Amino acid sequence: MFLKDCLPAPCFSTAIEHGVKLVGTKEQRERAWGRLKAQGVKTGLADVFVWSPSRFLALELKAGKNTTSDAQDAFRDALHALGHSYAVCWKVEDVGLALIRHDIALPANWHFQAIHHDAALATDRHKAVRKVVRPVKAKPTRRQVKGGNRLALAMARGT
Repeated sequence: MFLKDCLPAPCFSTAIEHGVKLVGTKEQRERAWGRLKAQGVKTGLADVFVWSPSRFLALELKAGKNTTSDAQDAFRDALHALGHSYAVCWKVEDVGLALIRHDIALPANWHFQAIHHDAALATDRHKAVRKVVRPVKAKPTRRQVKGGNRLALAMARGT
């Protein structure tokens, strides 16, 4: 969202969800990864790519104390060998700083927007940790049970 709001035209960006966790049994995960590899997906690619008229920048997004993997380090080294740029970012503010450091101009209010996005992400992360409370089924009243209400009788029996 930050890049959509702040990245000036004609710059272009896209994100790739390579960090998605494959689900299912071990065999199902292996089959899914085999399909992805057959399509040309490689490990270590950055999460976000930014193109500007004079520069290509890959951004690796991290959270908490996460660090880059060996495959990500190899991708960074390959980009640098080709003369392109790479940055690791833990906050949205880091994304803005990386863009400026790599000569991509941002609007005057970019820093305010980055702090706003970081605060929203911190709130979302906090919400995700909260325990989900499931509603409890209402028990039938004695009157419903005495009156022979079939649904109430079934609820009373737990069926």
